Amino acid sequence: MTRSPSTKRSNALRSLPPLFLPIVLTLAIALPLALWLRAQQRSAVANFQSADSSLTDTNTDSASTITPPLAAPPTPALVVATLRQLKLVTVRLDSAVASQTDDASWRGDVS
Repeated sequence: MTRSPSTKRSNALRSLPPLFLPIVLTLAIALPLALWLRAQQRSAVANFQSADSSLTDTNTDSASTITPPLAAPPTPALVVATLRQLKLVTVRLDSAVASQTDDASWRGDVS
């Protein structure tokens, strides 16, 4: 007695490891996604490098990039003077709250 081709096919599918289909589907989705993300990263890096190269100062012999001068940090005296000019007001409120509980459990009626 010979088996039909569909029976052979179904037996072949049953003989595969149980995680074969999920692994194949994962690779079918993850691999193209990883390649697309890598292409996006390379494109972003190339755009950044081309923008960075446009900031290069060509008037000098060295290819130094143009950077804004760094501001010196403020002195402590300047910080204190600035804080005094703000005229900050600190207020302390003393209050009392009365409460009454019917149940000692913090969960209330639910048990």
